[in-house]
Amino acid sequence: MRISTWAVNRIAEQQFAGDKARLDALRAKGKVLLTDVRKMQDEDIIDKLNSIGLMIDKEVMGELCINHVSAESLTMWLEKDRKLKLKDFDPDWAWLGVRVLWERWFPEIPNLEILDDKMQKGYELSLTVDNRFSERINYEALKVWGDTWDIIKNMMDKYSVNGLKAFDDLFNGTQSVYNWSMDYEMELANALVENLDYAQTRIDFCTEYIERYENKNEHNIKVMMSNVADTYFRLGNADKGDELFAGYLKDDPEWGCGWIGWSDQYNIYGEHKDTDKAIDILKQGLEVKELNDRWDVLDRLHQIYIDIGKNDEAESIMKIMEQVEGKMRLTQPKTFITEGYDKSLPYVVGNKIGRNDPCPCGSGKKYKKCCGKQD
Repeated sequence: MRISTWAVNRIAEQQFAGDKARLDALRAKGKVLLTDVRKMQDEDIIDKLNSIGLMIDKEVMGELCINHVSAESLTMWLEKDRKLKLKDFDPDWAWLGVRVLWERWFPEIPNLEILDDKMQKGYELSLTVDNRFSERINYEALKVWGDTWDIIKNMMDKYSVNGLKAFDDLFNGTQSVYNWSMDYEMELANALVENLDYAQTRIDFCTEYIERYENKNEHNIKVMMSNVADTYFRLGNADKGDELFAGYLKDDPEWGCGWIGWSDQYNIYGEHKDTDKAIDILKQGLEVKELNDRWDVLDRLHQIYIDIGKNDEAESIMKIMEQVEGKMRLTQPKTFITEGYDKSLPYVVGNKIGRNDPCPCGSGKKYKKCCGKQD
């Protein structure tokens, strides 16, 4: 994925943060730093921009910001409009100056840089502990990321961007919208362990994400669909959860992880414990001829039989698993990654999901390699 000039600038400053010697060395080479421009007064920034020919003021910027997706694009337009060909013209100084004035004067008009700031602020907060509420969840981070999602939707509508993949191509931020969406959803899921007030937020986010994504068959959309159904189960509405999973799997019966996710609602999670129903769901999935992740579905069924003491049934399933595994080794010897995973330790709701934890869908893969997969 291509990364924007302003995102590169952020990453560089983050890497050098606290290293005064390296920052001073950059300044000595004439490099303009965002942190330095942000320390300047408005009048000094305006004087500098006017001195290099941009000729900008608050009134002019107010009119122009409405029609530009970023401070960088606005600066490029100004350079072209002013026909700037000055020897001492510094393009970095220009867009950084415009950026700082925009975020000070018109923060209510979002741009890509403001969006990136908001997204990264959420990451910073999510890594801190908010002892007012929880040892695991930072609710301020969730608020910031909720605002981030609102900005994304508003900008997509304003600039007629028809799809989140297309918006990601336009954004080119420090973090992709694709990866961020998985992280935000993961934080919402973790928050539900303590506070069901976030259930509707999770449902709304996942539903809106699905609606705005171009290809409804991609991995991340399947994850979001499963998350919507899972949330209804957490709310105690098993009928709605069943309805959603049944609908999803009617449309795509080959979705192995969907069958596992549905079955787990009646097995691993325990809130609606019904082992017979969990087994029946998995058996329905195994009847699908071209079922994806068949080994994983069999593995989940095998584990249920072990847990309830049906050893003969477990042994029978194990023989089928060995046959499937043999075929997998012949066709995909380098991608069979579930071997060696301790399946006696299924994911348990109540723990915060970490990227290196087993995926709650039951695939046997790490979360970051499965439902938390990133491009």
